[in-house]
Amino acid sequence: MTDFVVPFQRFPLVYVRLKGRNNSVREVRALIDPASDYCILPKPDAFRLGYPEAAHDDPITMPPNLITVASSAGYSQGMLIKMQELELGDIKLRDVDFLAYDVSQSVCFDAVLGRTFFSAAECDLELNYSSKKLKIRRKGSRT
Repeated sequence: MTDFVVPFQRFPLVYVRLKGRNNSVREVRALIDPASDYCILPKPDAFRLGYPEAAHDDPITMPPNLITVASSAGYSQGMLIKMQELELGDIKLRDVDFLAYDVSQSVCFDAVLGRTFFSAAECDLELNYSSKKLKIRRKGSRT
């Protein structure tokens, strides 16, 4: 595998293809954020990809995959789901953990690739601010 280089202006953004439990495929614009514990997908997108539990809004019953997260907006909850398939360039992964969580609609991306992606892909990041490039390298690959 060759390195995957992401040129960026303000934020490192990539397009990824997600295949859900119902075999629906959706291409989303994702922010690469290694500081995020989870990959994040908005609840409506998760629902369309075959994860109806993402629409959970019952305050009485708490399913075991309901996660409480802390953000600058305070505490909120999201449903932990396993994305059937994720493709980024020639990186193809199965069963990546995503958090079905609604992010602000004012942001310039649809999803977040967090640490669950990087651990599943077994890759490292190399960020060069002067050239505004982010390099994703699979562990064990040569440069």
